[in-house]
Amino acid sequence: MILDIADPTTPRLISRLDIGAAFSSVIAMHTVIPLPRRLAVVNTEAIAELSAEPYNFAGIVDLSDESRPRLISLLPPPVPHDGAPYPNFQTRGGRFGPHNQHHHQGNPHLFQSDTVVHLTWFNAGLRVYDVRDPWVPREIAHILPDDATQRRGLLPADRAGDAVRGRVGRRVRLRVRDRQEPRAAHRALHRRPCGADVLTPGARVSDRRR
Repeated sequence: MILDIADPTTPRLISRLDIGAAFSSVIAMHTVIPLPRRLAVVNTEAIAELSAEPYNFAGIVDLSDESRPRLISLLPPPVPHDGAPYPNFQTRGGRFGPHNQHHHQGNPHLFQSDTVVHLTWFNAGLRVYDVRDPWVPREIAHILPDDATQRRGLLPADRAGDAVRGRVGRRVRLRVRDRQEPRAAHRALHRRPCGADVLTPGARVSDRRR
């Protein structure tokens, strides 16, 4: 929804973008992060394990006409690396789908970019996207935590990786939180100053431990 809050005591609806049953779980829209150029990166949240629900997506919305927001592209979904012991993330175990985007919220110590998006995908880890061309976003890097070795809580039903949050430091570190392996998932990756090349394309957490 887009609201006119000129009078904060009486917000006024300008428009809304209905995603529909074909593209949403029971939660529907989870996150909306505005970008310059009158764009927003949006995503739903996967809820059911083994993708037993409608398709969950992340995409880019054009807000140039506030009365008619429109979805203009989808971020490409993660695919397993060559040689993975599963054909796709939908059947890897646990939840597969978008969850949390990196939120800098104006913090000068956190990574800020108008063209790079960091998004966690539960059992597909954290994915990094180049959105310089909002019509054709592309994945430029990812981190895929190892499967959990012990259970912490009831879900997921098996011990697949469960990356739920990603936080990106301005110059040095990137942290991924895994619900099942909190210590392993908080491994810090030393990096160059952030930019479009924030990670080696295709990098995995097992490739660069510390």
